[in-house]
Amino acid sequence: MSLNQYFLVTISVFLFLYGFFPVSEVPLNPDNEPPIQINNISLNKEKMYTSAYRRTAIIVIDALRLDFVNTNDMPLTSKLVQQNGCFCKVKVEAPTVTLPRIKSLTAGNVPQFIDLVLNLASTEILKDSIIHSAQQSGKKVVFYGDDTWLKLFPDKFYRYEGTTSFFVKDFTEVDDNVTRNVEMELENSDWDIMILHYLGLDHIGHVYGPFSSLVPNKLNEMDEIVHKIHDNMKTKNDNTLLIVTGDHGMRDSGGHGGSTYSETHVPFLIIGHQCDSSSFPQTDIPVNLAVLLGLRIPASTIGRLQRNLLPFNLEKYLYMLHYNTLLLGRKSSLGREYFERASAYHEHYLKTSDEVSAQTAIELYEYCSEVISQSLIKMSTEQKSSCIIFALMIMLSILPLLILQITGASRVPQRINCIGNIFMSLFISSYFLTSHYALVFVFIILSIMLVLNWQSLNIKVTGLLCPGIQAQIVSRNSIPRSFSTGVQDNIDASITEQLGQAHLRYFNSTTTKNTTIFLVLFSVIQPLTFISSSFIEEEHQYWYFFYNLMISFSIINIMKQRCLQDSLQDICLLLFLLIAFRFLRNMNSTGDMWGNQPDISDWLLKEENIHFHQLFFILELILVFLAQIILMRDAIMYTHVANFVILSLIFLYKNSDDNVVLGRIIWLSILCHFVLLHTSRTITWILISCLMLKPYNVILVPYCIFSSLIVSKHLKQIENVFFHSLLGNLLFFAQGHSNSLASVDVSIGYIGLEKYNAIFVIAQVLCHTYVFPVLCHVLIFRKKRINKNIVWKTLFTYRLYTHIVVCIVTLIFRHHLFIWSVFAPKLFIESIHTVFLFIEIFYINTSAMLSSFSKKYF
Repeated sequence: MSLNQYFLVTISVFLFLYGFFPVSEVPLNPDNEPPIQINNISLNKEKMYTSAYRRTAIIVIDALRLDFVNTNDMPLTSKLVQQNGCFCKVKVEAPTVTLPRIKSLTAGNVPQFIDLVLNLASTEILKDSIIHSAQQSGKKVVFYGDDTWLKLFPDKFYRYEGTTSFFVKDFTEVDDNVTRNVEMELENSDWDIMILHYLGLDHIGHVYGPFSSLVPNKLNEMDEIVHKIHDNMKTKNDNTLLIVTGDHGMRDSGGHGGSTYSETHVPFLIIGHQCDSSSFPQTDIPVNLAVLLGLRIPASTIGRLQRNLLPFNLEKYLYMLHYNTLLLGRKSSLGREYFERASAYHEHYLKTSDEVSAQTAIELYEYCSEVISQSLIKMSTEQKSSCIIFALMIMLSILPLLILQITGASRVPQRINCIGNIFMSLFISSYFLTSHYALVFVFIILSIMLVLNWQSLNIKVTGLLCPGIQAQIVSRNSIPRSFSTGVQDNIDASITEQLGQAHLRYFNSTTTKNTTIFLVLFSVIQPLTFISSSFIEEEHQYWYFFYNLMISFSIINIMKQRCLQDSLQDICLLLFLLIAFRFLRNMNSTGDMWGNQPDISDWLLKEENIHFHQLFFILELILVFLAQIILMRDAIMYTHVANFVILSLIFLYKNSDDNVVLGRIIWLSILCHFVLLHTSRTITWILISCLMLKPYNVILVPYCIFSSLIVSKHLKQIENVFFHSLLGNLLFFAQGHSNSLASVDVSIGYIGLEKYNAIFVIAQVLCHTYVFPVLCHVLIFRKKRINKNIVWKTLFTYRLYTHIVVCIVTLIFRHHLFIWSVFAPKLFIESIHTVFLFIEIFYINTSAMLSSFSKKYF
């Protein structure tokens, strides 16, 4: 099976993501010095722009929801705020994960959605922020907490100690290490700014959710730390400022990453001067913090001053407002007239002390800064349309070719080759010579040509991608040269691949023709529902309904074809699947509407039910072992013994506190089991699934196997492929996933790891996320008489079709209110799913090639 088409699609997926998700640009040489004059009046910068405080402590409590700060859970902090401070509500933009939120807290710009990937890799170094300004001003900054800060700001802290944010089952030690250093720093007097980032609350949220009994205890611990730091500073008579905030919130069902109210709203507490409570975006924090501490405002900020937070007189506030608006104006010419008028009134006030002129200047400055800030936020989400359309058209040109290959069209290779080359040539030419409307017109005409199988086009046209057009592609900055030079080779290789005669006629008339139509029709319709944001948020409901309907449809078919006595056993087994799934769908509440509802997993995770949880886990592993025996009836005894031992080790691991050594032993055992005993990929992946899944979700593994065994025997090959695709999607959501990135469990990425390793963590997180789609794929190949090439092409074609629909829907709704909270996460999830399927296909092909090579030469 040629990988050209699959590789080209994968490249197109990345190209679409590159074009759709903007990447922040940071000025290389930021000019962010406070102004020394306004029009013709010189100013004393040292007098006008000085720090209001000698020392500052900033406490970031990871996943601190807005409702967590209350008189019951944090009474001491609440009292301090009432006495000398204010409680503000901060709006956090998606994505609500740590890395982009730290960037927003320190740099004041809008982090991009692609920062989700960087949050797992955590390798990016921030170039401009309030931390840089503090260092440039000679301030000594100490830091303790999440080591993401150390990766963003290397060599910027006077003293520091990092703690990893990914070992989410660590609720106490991760915070104790921070507090231990705090006690030492409170005795020191050589620092100016102390930043603390506590992770324990976030870890509890990931594992147990915001309503766990552990949350109030953790909030009380944070409350005592805030009070302790405040009292220590106060006893030393320091003019100090204490700030408490969260980087993001926590959704009701636990975790974060989405756009629910509880994830996107966090408290911002100021303790140290009287101020008025208000609401503002998180991007406003750095600019206000900078003027409070007398630091240069980060050049990349798009934030605005909040007057109610600042304890400055009219003259100083006007100066700071001028400074903030001046920096914003350097990024956009919008509002230039208002800035000039404000500067004129400001100058008049400095000459005459006329407060009316000062108030007018303030109004004009604030209006100008608001207009520019909103414009910059909009500009930060601009996309590269050339990359988007180019990638989409490549995928659209490959999809019909794959469909023709699957259905066994036998006399179209030359015409398809011809149409494909003309299509790509005219597409690229029209794109570079005319507008996008011409491009769409060309696509429609050539699609009609392809569908009608234009008989008169019998000449072979090749090489129409002339050098001149290729040069135009290369000259475009938005399309990398290495990609454009390889496009023609890959397109020609994929389009001119000989389709030949079909390996298997999928759509022959059989007794199960109605089942074929039913499965294919419902599978094709499903992605079209994404035109509605609600169907994306509640996609699991479609798969649940589709699955129940499919089982019911199978029962009716069996009753029609055979007498009741002969079909009674099969009907009972299918009814058992329906009844069992009614129980399993309540194991994890998912979706936007029902995700926070109590479910069976919540009950099992309660401390008083731990024995039921363990008994249920044992039952699950026994069912997995029995399913493996059924799948390997001809296996030797040693294989079954090895399976039993590995499952026993998994039970011990899941009931221990992240035993790293045991985790490595299990991984090594699974590898040896696969290599030495020549275990099938199916059994190997079942063992990996049991290791990856949370204990209460392991029950889905035997259910998946038994569903495959019971249903597939009534289905033909194409029906079998579409049914397993349905089953994989069904169990993806039954596992607790949704189309919110908050449902991705990053804690599972640390099995067998002592410290953070990006490659292994990302690999394990991906395996856990797509464990059931992969399991369903390997179950398809249980039958020996099956055309693997056609099956993989069918799976990839349906995946490509789904991905294309998601791309088009996301493109249509790119200005929709829910673009970053609903459509963009869906695009990201589907893109990763498509790439993951390519990895599966690449692995299968590579394994086959190596096996063939070894048999030939060894």
